[in-house]
Formats: sequence, structure tokens, C-alpha cells
Amino acid sequence: RPNATLKYGLATINTANSVAVKGMVLLPDSWDQPSNVADFTSGVGAGWTSNTYNATQWASMEQAGVVFLPAIGYRTGSALSSTYSSGEGGYWTSSPYSTSIGYAINIGFNGADCNPSSIVSAYYRQRGLAIRLAARVSGEHQHTYSNVWSSNSTQHWREATCGHDVKADLANHVFDSNYRCTVCDYQHQHTYGSWHIDTPATCSATGSRSRSCTACGFEQTETIPVTDHTYSSSWSSDDTSHWHAATCGHNAKKDEAAHTFDSSYVCTVCDYQHQHAFASGWTSNSLHHWRAATCGHDAKKDEAAHAFNADGVCTTCGYDKQSEVLTGLFTVDDQGMQVRFARGNLFWNGSAFGMEVNQYDYRTWHDAENNTAVIAGVACKTPFYGTSYSDADGNSTTGLFYWSKDLEKTYAKTYDSTGRTTTDTFALANAIVGYDCLTLSEWSYLVGGSTARNGKYGLATITGVNGTAGVTGLVLLPDEWTLPTGCSFTAGYVIDYSTNTYSVSDWQKMEQAGAVFLPASGWRKGTASGNVASYGNYWSASPNSDDADDADNLNFGSGYVYTFNIGDRNCGRAVRLVARVQN
Repeated sequence: RPNATLKYGLATINTANSVAVKGMVLLPDSWDQPSNVADFTSGVGAGWTSNTYNATQWASMEQAGVVFLPAIGYRTGSALSSTYSSGEGGYWTSSPYSTSIGYAINIGFNGADCNPSSIVSAYYRQRGLAIRLAARVSGEHQHTYSNVWSSNSTQHWREATCGHDVKADLANHVFDSNYRCTVCDYQHQHTYGSWHIDTPATCSATGSRSRSCTACGFEQTETIPVTDHTYSSSWSSDDTSHWHAATCGHNAKKDEAAHTFDSSYVCTVCDYQHQHAFASGWTSNSLHHWRAATCGHDAKKDEAAHAFNADGVCTTCGYDKQSEVLTGLFTVDDQGMQVRFARGNLFWNGSAFGMEVNQYDYRTWHDAENNTAVIAGVACKTPFYGTSYSDADGNSTTGLFYWSKDLEKTYAKTYDSTGRTTTDTFALANAIVGYDCLTLSEWSYLVGGSTARNGKYGLATITGVNGTAGVTGLVLLPDEWTLPTGCSFTAGYVIDYSTNTYSVSDWQKMEQAGAVFLPASGWRKGTASGNVASYGNYWSASPNSDDADDADNLNFGSGYVYTFNIGDRNCGRAVRLVARVQN
């Protein structure tokens, strides 16, 4: 390798990640310059820029057998003197320095010097220099190759088995219709780019989109489902529901739901104002008549008090006071006295007495703190206690009455100086003309005082009343009795209110057959109530013989029925009136 045919020189390789690596190039003994690089400039030339290659060009040079020694500087301890960026290279030889044991021979080059006469020198052995190893050969090596194909995503080849990084039969894949190489059996896995919309989808037709493999160009297509309709932001409505209507020309809706009405029957969602439809006929209770809504809402019109003629028939709606009693006949003593029970518990509405529409309805008293009371789960108004009869709007009501203490105004006929009635009859006996209250002995006769009544009373629960879990109470069966089809009855009270359970429709059958239901409406004293839905307390017309401040009452609860129960007369209890029928 004489100087006349120099086979070394300086160069810079610009790598794929944009790093410029400086170093010294060594050409092999025999080589062909690749066609994609400029002629090689040997020696120092123009320094590091004498020969410049990109990554592809250098790969061609390397395949032609060229060696590159990067200028990576040297170090002393942990200190680096120079790097490839500043341009200085140092490589150890295997030769010690003959004149000093602390030195060894190396070659060193830089951007201004790579001549053999100047780059060989001695250097401290404790300095860090680079090492490039070489394998000594005698004669030309014959590579051996594997029979098994190696591959990547684009090519296949056979690897050398002799330890050298060389390949045989390097070629591009040849794919079949399933993208498997017919030469090496490589299965191509597509790598797709972004989707491209070919045909946009609408609310009435599907669309399509496609994407291509970035390696092989294969195109994948896919159907785009129909889109949702477009809808108005305003509400559409009819008498029962509201919705958002489609604005795309299709008969479609979303968010459809039933109206949610406030107390004025304006929908709280869509502001629809409901217009009630009313019956042409009358609905009535013992006090009033009205035309009821036929649209399913609890609305009324033309409500007014009855105007009774001499026969007790309302001249407006035809309501007959005789309808206020139930059909069942009950014998209440050994002399054959019979009664029919009023259709519901007694109540005071602030101006007059009335009877509840249903046997399972009851009201207790007004709670001044939350302005509600209970009528089997339905809110009502003010209490009836002390000397108070009405609140600000005149809507007093109660269903629990004192017996006959003055200042409590329970409508006794007359009072003596002690506040008790001048006669030993219940103060409310004449509250509604034509009705009376059972005596203690008559209550006793009905609930066990006569063998004729055996098996004709028992505890029960009526479910589904005004949204409540159930109204508890006591059932009384009439003298003549046939159990309705589909219903059952178990007499007694030893279990609890679950002894008999009726739906509202089943109870209507029981009532039509003559049965009476006394709801467990509890008691009150002053502003305090108690045992609502647990105990039933019903006044008798009998004063207590031992204490002038007490009166007797019927009392029942889960597991018992008492008729000799003594109660303070100024404690509010329920009243169920009767109409007496003489044989």
C-alpha cells in the first residue's frame, strides 16, 4: 500500500438521525467504487469534508468492503479530551513502546493529518483510546448459509452460518392474494394509514370509507352506518306526551315522554298547558257535588254544596242521603236492634260534618309545622282541637274528636258546669241528623259479646290506597253474609293486620257484600297524635261509670280487640256513626 496509491482518507458520514460522524476511511486491497458515491479522495484532502456520505451511500461503501474509524477522541480518567464533533481520533495498536514501559504505540488522526509518517506515535498507557479489532485470514473465506429463510416486512434472505454478517439470495417478497410470500412463506401484516371518507353516510343511507396499507398499498373498505336524524331543540306535544321532532324530513322523535304536570297542570318539561275534559254527570260525597275530570287527573269543576229537598235529595245532582249508609245489616243486642253503618268515618271540614267517601279513608289533625294532615295518605288542612276551628283560609278539618269537654266544641246538646253533657249520650250522636253512635254494650256485642257474632270480625290490610303501603283496620261482617268469589276471610286477631289482605278492587267486592272496615286511625291529644295505622280507637256513646272525665271506646291493634277500653274524654278518637233500623 505505497503512497502512490493511497487507500485511506478523511470523511464525514451524515447518519439517518442527522448526526455528522467524522472519521478515517480505509479502502480494501481490492474494491470497486459504488456508482452512487463520488470518487474517493485519499489522504488529508480537504479535511473531514474530503469525502461526505449519507446513510445510504455509506451502506454501499461498506458493502464494497470499506472500513470507517470514527473520531471519538480520548479520555483521561473521567475527562474526555475531544469527540467526533470536534474531530480527533485515537486507536491503540498491539505494540508497546520500546523505550518506555509507560507508553504504547497508537495511531492518531484529525482533520488536518492522517499521513502514516505523522499519525503513529507513543502514548500514555493509562489514557483511554478506541480499539478496532481485526480477524487475520490466510486465503479467501467461503461463507456458509442457512437453509431457513430470514425476512422483514419487505425482503427475505438466508443468513450466514459462519458468524459473518452477510446474506445470500436477498430479494423482495412475492405475495399471493392472501399477502403470504410464495418464496419464504412470510405473512404480511398490513399497516394502515388514516381513513378516507368516500361516501358520507346520511340518516337514510349508509356511507363508505377506505384506507391503504402504507407498506403494500392494499386498500381496505368499510361501510359507515346511517347517522342519527337531526332534531329540533323545541318541544312538540300532544295531550299526553312531548318529544323533539326530526328536522330532516323523517317521521322520527326523540326524548319522548309523558307530561309531568305541576299543580296548574302545566308540564314542567315542555310548558304544555293541559285542558281538562269533564264528565257531563255529577260526582258527589255527603257534602258536595262536582263534575269530575275524565282525562285521568284529580280535577273538578262546578263544585258546590248539596241543596237538599224535604226528602233529603239534592235538587242539583240527585244525591240521596240514604246512600250514606252501607247495605249490611248488623244486630247489636239481644233484643234484635239492627243498624247500618255510615259509609265512612265522621269528619269536620270547618263548617259542617261529613262522612268519608271510602271506608278506608281517614284524617287525623293538622300539623302546624308542615301544614299537612293525613287522610289515608292524602294531604289535608288544619286541626280541630282547643277553640280553633279554621286556619287563615277557613279549611279546618279533623277526623279525631273529643267526647264532650267544654271549650273543645264537640257539638254536645248542652253542658253542665263541669263541662259534661247533661245527658249520658255521646255528644256527637246528633252531629248528622238521623245517625247515632253505638253504645259500649253494642260494640261489645259485635266483637265477641254474642256467639252469633263468632267468626264475623278480624284484622285486615287494604293495599294500594292513594299510594300508601296499605291501610290497616278491623273488618266486621253483617248478619247475613256470602263470601264474594275470589276473596277470602279469616276471623280473629291473634296474628296481626296481615291476617286478611285485600286490594282495593277486592275490598269493593267485600263492601258490596255488606262488610264494614274501621281504619286504624290512632288518636290525638292537643297537638300530639299517636299510633296512626297501628291502633284503632272508636268512641262509644257510653260514659265511663267510674270516672266522669272518661268515656268508653272500642280499641283494637295488631293481636287484640278491646271493648272495655277507658279513654279520657278530651282525647281525640275516631267516630263511625250508624243508622238504626227497627225490626
